[in-house]
Amino acid sequence: MPFTVADVPHLPAGFSDTFTSHTVETTELTLHAVVGGDGPPLLLLPGWPQFWYSWRLVMPALAEHFTVIAPDLRGMGASDKPATGYDAARLADDTAELMTALGHDRFAVVGYDLGMLVGYALAAGHRDRVTRFVGAESILPGLSPSPPLLSDPATNEFLWHFAFNRLADINERMVAGREEIYFGHTFTSKTADPPSRSTSSTSTSTSCATWTPCAPASSTTGPSTPPPSTSCGGATRGRCPSRSWR
Repeated sequence: MPFTVADVPHLPAGFSDTFTSHTVETTELTLHAVVGGDGPPLLLLPGWPQFWYSWRLVMPALAEHFTVIAPDLRGMGASDKPATGYDAARLADDTAELMTALGHDRFAVVGYDLGMLVGYALAAGHRDRVTRFVGAESILPGLSPSPPLLSDPATNEFLWHFAFNRLADINERMVAGREEIYFGHTFTSKTADPPSRSTSSTSTSTSCATWTPCAPASSTTGPSTPPPSTSCGGATRGRCPSRSWR
């Protein structure tokens, strides 16, 4: 399984002494999460197109005060990658099931970017379980004002991927085989200090971003049967993890 604690590079010293990878079977899929620390449970939700690894530098300090749970959301990292189910409400229900399976009835949530959307849906849909919620670096569709379609160049450069990722099929066909271009650009153009990011660290987040394109959304027969899967680190790459992330 790729993307587990044992697989990824550049972890803080002693990280694996505190944190371990766990897999949980939910109603629909298998989710992966990295867990460690001692104290009240704290759920850390990553942004797009990242996985638990994006929290690695702050997890050791948080683990001194909390039981830290950093999952890979549906379609990301070592979690399953089904063709459907990428709306925020479904992702929130996934994480609620994950926390139940890990033995946490009530917990605090921190999410940024996509993680903020999922965290908000989780707090709204499971109010009796979420004790605190902190969100950052995103808007909330339906609540936050939406930027205009034709924006100034700087805003367009920053937000163009929102509309691109919501397309039904052409986006996957354009990115397939060019993942390093698309995701590499995302990381280098949206990182606060791009020169500080090592090439291998960026590659960790982009190397397994390949998927087999799904059937067009207009198909009435559902996704077509994929050709034989390729592998990354011995695991099957998922199909369509990008369709509804944004």
